[in-house]
Amino acid sequence: MARLSIQDREAYLFLRGRNLLKDVEAHRIDMYKGAVCVICSCPDHFDDAYANIAMTCLEHRPSPRICLLTQRGGALAIPGDSPLNLKRRGENLLQDIFAAHEEDVITTVALYAHAPCTSVNKHGLGLVEVIDLLVRAKISVKTEAFGHNAEIKVACFVHIDRGQEEGPRTYFVSADEWRLVYRRDIDQVRLSDTMESKRW
Repeated sequence: MARLSIQDREAYLFLRGRNLLKDVEAHRIDMYKGAVCVICSCPDHFDDAYANIAMTCLEHRPSPRICLLTQRGGALAIPGDSPLNLKRRGENLLQDIFAAHEEDVITTVALYAHAPCTSVNKHGLGLVEVIDLLVRAKISVKTEAFGHNAEIKVACFVHIDRGQEEGPRTYFVSADEWRLVYRRDIDQVRLSDTMESKRW
Protein backbone atom coordinates (compact mmCIF):
# COMPACT_ATOMS: atom_id res chain seq x y z
CA MET A 1 0.00 0.00 0.00
CA ALA A 2 1.29 3.47 -0.90
CA ARG A 3 1.97 6.01 1.82
CA LEU A 4 1.56 9.76 1.92
CA SER A 5 4.68 11.58 0.77
CA ILE A 6 6.32 14.06 3.11
CA GLN A 7 4.93 16.90 1.00
CA ASP A 8 1.40 15.47 1.11
CA ARG A 9 1.67 14.92 4.85
CA GLU A 10 2.56 18.59 5.28
CA ALA A 11 -0.29 19.55 2.95
CA TYR A 12 -2.69 17.44 5.01
CA LEU A 13 -1.66 19.16 8.26
CA PHE A 14 -1.96 22.58 6.60
CA LEU A 15 -5.42 21.86 5.21
CA ARG A 16 -6.68 20.48 8.52
CA GLY A 17 -5.30 23.53 10.29
CA ARG A 18 -7.22 25.78 7.91
CA ASN A 19 -10.37 23.64 8.36
CA LEU A 20 -10.48 22.88 4.65
CA LEU A 21 -10.63 19.18 5.50
CA LYS A 22 -13.68 18.98 7.72
CA ASP A 23 -15.08 16.22 9.91
CA VAL A 24 -18.05 14.58 8.22
CA GLU A 25 -21.35 15.64 9.78
CA ALA A 26 -23.66 12.95 8.45
CA HIS A 27 -26.88 14.66 9.51
CA ARG A 28 -26.10 17.63 7.23
CA ILE A 29 -25.83 15.54 4.05
CA ASP A 30 -29.29 14.67 2.77
CA MET A 31 -29.38 10.99 1.78
CA TYR A 32 -33.04 10.29 2.46
CA LYS A 33 -33.41 8.97 -1.11
CA GLY A 34 -29.94 7.42 -1.11
CA ALA A 35 -26.84 8.57 -2.93
CA VAL A 36 -24.92 8.16 -6.15
CA CYS A 37 -21.37 7.45 -5.01
CA VAL A 38 -18.46 7.98 -7.43
CA ILE A 39 -15.45 6.30 -5.91
CA CYS A 40 -12.04 4.88 -6.82
CA SER A 41 -11.88 1.11 -7.19
CA CYS A 42 -8.55 0.88 -5.31
CA PRO A 43 -8.77 -2.27 -3.13
CA ASP A 44 -6.74 -0.73 -0.29
CA HIS A 45 -9.17 2.13 0.32
CA PHE A 46 -12.51 1.02 -1.02
CA ASP A 47 -13.89 -0.87 1.99
CA ASP A 48 -13.30 1.92 4.50
CA ALA A 49 -14.54 4.65 2.17
CA TYR A 50 -17.67 2.70 1.25
CA ALA A 51 -18.39 1.95 4.92
CA ASN A 52 -18.29 5.69 5.58
CA ILE A 53 -20.83 6.53 2.89
CA ALA A 54 -23.06 3.63 4.02
CA MET A 55 -23.03 4.88 7.62
CA THR A 56 -23.83 8.40 6.43
CA CYS A 57 -26.78 6.98 4.49
CA LEU A 58 -28.02 5.18 7.61
CA GLU A 59 -28.38 8.54 9.34
CA HIS A 60 -31.29 9.26 6.99
CA ARG A 61 -32.94 5.95 6.13
CA PRO A 62 -33.28 2.39 7.57
CA SER A 63 -30.90 0.82 5.04
CA PRO A 64 -28.23 2.11 2.64
CA ARG A 65 -29.42 2.93 -0.87
CA ILE A 66 -26.28 3.57 -2.89
CA CYS A 67 -25.76 3.63 -6.64
CA LEU A 68 -22.07 2.80 -6.80
CA LEU A 69 -19.97 4.07 -9.71
CA THR A 70 -16.38 2.84 -9.48
CA GLN A 71 -13.48 3.97 -11.63
CA ARG A 72 -9.73 4.19 -11.23
CA GLY A 73 -9.28 7.60 -9.65
CA GLY A 74 -12.96 7.85 -8.80
CA ALA A 75 -14.47 11.31 -9.24
CA LEU A 76 -11.09 12.69 -10.32
CA ALA A 77 -11.76 11.27 -13.79
CA ILE A 78 -14.73 13.61 -14.33
CA PRO A 79 -13.10 16.98 -15.26
CA GLY A 80 -12.56 17.17 -19.00
CA ASP A 81 -8.84 17.99 -18.74
CA SER A 82 -8.07 15.56 -15.90
CA PRO A 83 -5.14 13.22 -16.63
CA LEU A 84 -7.37 10.41 -15.31
CA ASN A 85 -10.09 11.15 -17.86
CA LEU A 86 -8.96 8.50 -20.32
CA LYS A 87 -11.15 7.30 -23.20
CA ARG A 88 -14.02 9.58 -22.14
CA ARG A 89 -14.28 8.07 -18.66
CA GLY A 90 -15.42 11.41 -17.25
CA GLU A 91 -18.20 11.74 -19.79
CA ASN A 92 -19.34 8.19 -19.09
CA LEU A 93 -19.43 8.88 -15.34
CA LEU A 94 -21.55 11.97 -15.89
CA GLN A 95 -23.98 9.97 -18.01
CA ASP A 96 -24.24 7.31 -15.30
CA ILE A 97 -24.76 9.90 -12.55
CA PHE A 98 -27.75 11.41 -14.32
CA ALA A 99 -29.12 8.04 -15.34
CA ALA A 100 -29.23 7.16 -11.63
CA HIS A 101 -30.87 10.49 -10.87
CA GLU A 102 -33.55 10.00 -13.49
CA GLU A 103 -34.17 6.27 -13.15
CA ASP A 104 -33.64 5.74 -9.41
CA VAL A 105 -34.78 9.22 -8.27
CA ILE A 106 -31.60 9.86 -6.31
CA THR A 107 -30.89 13.53 -5.67
CA THR A 108 -27.57 13.40 -3.81
CA VAL A 109 -24.19 12.72 -5.41
CA ALA A 110 -21.14 11.86 -3.26
CA LEU A 111 -17.84 12.41 -5.04
CA TYR A 112 -14.88 10.60 -3.52
CA ALA A 113 -11.13 10.82 -3.90
CA HIS A 114 -8.46 9.25 -1.74
CA ALA A 115 -4.81 9.67 -0.87
CA PRO A 116 -2.43 8.17 -1.42
CA CYS A 117 -3.73 6.82 -4.72
CA THR A 118 -1.49 4.89 -7.11
CA SER A 119 -3.57 5.97 -10.11
CA VAL A 120 -3.00 9.60 -9.14
CA ASN A 121 0.64 9.24 -8.12
CA LYS A 122 1.74 8.07 -11.55
CA HIS A 123 0.56 11.41 -12.93
CA GLY A 124 2.61 13.33 -10.36
CA LEU A 125 -0.36 14.87 -8.59
CA GLY A 126 -0.10 15.82 -4.93
CA LEU A 127 -2.86 16.09 -2.33
CA VAL A 128 -3.62 19.72 -3.18
CA GLU A 129 -4.06 18.87 -6.87
CA VAL A 130 -6.23 15.87 -5.94
CA ILE A 131 -8.63 18.01 -3.91
CA ASP A 132 -8.69 20.70 -6.58
CA LEU A 133 -9.65 18.07 -9.18
CA LEU A 134 -12.34 16.81 -6.81
CA VAL A 135 -13.82 20.29 -6.49
CA ARG A 136 -13.68 20.74 -10.25
CA ALA A 137 -15.50 17.42 -10.61
CA LYS A 138 -18.33 18.87 -8.52
CA ILE A 139 -18.46 21.92 -10.76
CA SER A 140 -18.68 19.63 -13.80
CA VAL A 141 -21.57 17.68 -12.26
CA LYS A 142 -23.46 20.84 -11.27
CA THR A 143 -22.90 22.32 -14.73
CA GLU A 144 -24.21 19.16 -16.37
CA ALA A 145 -27.23 19.26 -14.07
CA PHE A 146 -28.42 22.45 -15.74
CA GLY A 147 -28.61 20.64 -19.07
CA HIS A 148 -30.67 17.86 -17.48
CA ASN A 149 -32.87 20.30 -15.55
CA ALA A 150 -31.90 18.25 -12.51
CA GLU A 151 -32.00 19.49 -8.93
CA ILE A 152 -29.20 17.60 -7.22
CA LYS A 153 -26.89 18.12 -4.29
CA VAL A 154 -23.21 17.25 -4.68
CA ALA A 155 -20.86 16.62 -1.77
CA CYS A 156 -17.08 16.13 -1.94
CA PHE A 157 -15.18 13.71 0.28
CA VAL A 158 -11.53 12.77 0.48
CA HIS A 159 -10.38 9.61 2.23
CA ILE A 160 -6.86 9.94 3.63
CA ASP A 161 -4.68 7.18 5.00
CA ARG A 162 -2.66 8.96 7.66
CA GLY A 163 -0.42 6.00 8.42
CA GLN A 164 -0.41 2.97 10.69
CA GLU A 165 -0.71 4.88 13.96
CA GLU A 166 -3.49 7.30 12.97
CA GLY A 167 -5.23 5.16 10.35
CA PRO A 168 -7.59 6.22 7.55
CA ARG A 169 -10.23 8.91 7.84
CA THR A 170 -12.78 10.49 5.52
CA TYR A 171 -13.15 14.28 5.38
CA PHE A 172 -15.70 16.62 3.84
CA VAL A 173 -14.46 19.33 1.48
CA SER A 174 -16.51 22.49 0.98
CA ALA A 175 -16.13 23.40 -2.69
CA ASP A 176 -17.09 27.02 -2.00
CA GLU A 177 -14.48 27.44 0.72
CA TRP A 178 -11.84 25.65 -1.35
CA ARG A 179 -12.38 27.96 -4.33
CA LEU A 180 -12.36 30.99 -2.06
CA VAL A 181 -8.94 30.31 -0.52
CA TYR A 182 -7.23 28.20 -3.21
CA ARG A 183 -5.31 30.89 -5.07
CA ARG A 184 -4.69 33.00 -1.97
CA ASP A 185 -3.39 30.42 0.49
CA ILE A 186 -2.85 26.97 -1.02
CA ASP A 187 0.35 27.90 -2.86
CA GLN A 188 2.02 27.97 0.56
CA VAL A 189 1.82 24.18 0.52
CA ARG A 190 3.70 23.90 -2.76
CA LEU A 191 6.41 26.26 -1.48
CA SER A 192 6.86 24.41 1.81
CA ASP A 193 10.11 22.75 0.76
CA THR A 194 11.79 26.12 0.19
CA MET A 195 10.56 27.78 3.36
CA GLU A 196 13.10 28.07 6.14
CA SER A 197 10.41 27.72 8.77
CA LYS A 198 6.86 26.42 8.63
CA ARG A 199 4.26 28.85 9.92
CA TRP A 200 1.62 26.12 10.02
